[in-house]
Amino acid sequence: MISLPPVLGITVVAHTLLAVGVVIHGRRTDTDPGYWTLATLLVGVIGVAGYLWRR
Repeated sequence: MISLPPVLGITVVAHTLLAVGVVIHGRRTDTDPGYWTLATLLVGVIGVAGYLWRR
């Protein structure tokens, strides 16, 4: 069985990379990501989906 710390570490890295992607996309399209960066940090893929849906 996988221990919890590695899973949490991978989750934090993945959410951070997704949030950076939201910020980069916002800058390239001259769109303010607003609170979607924080939402992506907290809930991951659901935050990205919300950001893309809002565009």
